[in-house]
Amino acid sequence: MNAMTKWQGRDHLTCARLHARRRLWERHGVAMNEGEQIALERRLVAGEFEWAADLAGFAVAFAIPLRPGLTVYAVFSIALWAIVTFLPSLAWVRRKAIRSA
Repeated sequence: MNAMTKWQGRDHLTCARLHARRRLWERHGVAMNEGEQIALERRLVAGEFEWAADLAGFAVAFAIPLRPGLTVYAVFSIALWAIVTFLPSLAWVRRKAIRSA
């Protein structure tokens, strides 16, 4: 884990997951606990969700249907192996990609 101890790495993962759940609530009005998030991550790794975009080589966005009529875009960190945030929309990703090109 580079210069981080195992404890610091675990703390970073916990904070990243908390950030993601807060953004899900803020942007989509959906509450999720850590256990539900971990189950969602396992399903994502198993290939159950549609790929949406590559983000700078260290993260990937996936389209996740949470309930009928609500598809959210989750950013999955390859380094942490966890969902680190939920995007407002996929248009946001495309807009950022155009600006950086």
